[in-house]
Amino acid sequence: MTPAHSHETSYLERQRNPFQVFIAYEDLLTGLRSKAALTRVFNRLEWEVDPQVELCRFDMLRMPEVNDWAARQARQSDVVVVSTHGQGNLPEQVIEWIDLWAHEPGTQGSAIIASLDEQARPEAEDNDVLGRLRRVAAETGRTLFCHFGTTSRRVLEFAVRCIRQRGIPDSPDRDPAASPSHHSPPWGINE
Repeated sequence: MTPAHSHETSYLERQRNPFQVFIAYEDLLTGLRSKAALTRVFNRLEWEVDPQVELCRFDMLRMPEVNDWAARQARQSDVVVVSTHGQGNLPEQVIEWIDLWAHEPGTQGSAIIASLDEQARPEAEDNDVLGRLRRVAAETGRTLFCHFGTTSRRVLEFAVRCIRQRGIPDSPDRDPAASPSHHSPPWGINE
């Protein structure tokens, strides 16, 4: 097999089975931070295929059907990102979600990325979130990567512009990732 042929094969394999990422995040800032960090990594890899990225905010995991969906998505993903501020423990629904996908037989050998605020770096050895994810990685044979960072002002301003362009009212608990990309008319098909 020539190097050119192996490149074509890997490209075709990625076309058929795109790289899948699942991001569970605490809030808008942590979601933007992890998404921006992944975008930088993918740009540096210079992939010719866009990865498939699914997102879910922590509080949505309280709903059993969302928790089940998120666990299925994480099981099928090449990378699972848990993005939080890193102060305190993970919410119970996030722990349940991790247990649902991480220990399930037949789960892909995905990597785990813990994305935490820069302020969590000095306490990384004793951080509860990292401790839990280290145990999960060790128990399941996955690789854990740690990312510490902040959401840049430029990324945050871009997200706010996108929200305003969509006509979505500014609200601290409004999740742009879950927002429709267009407005639906206030009537149904039969009206």
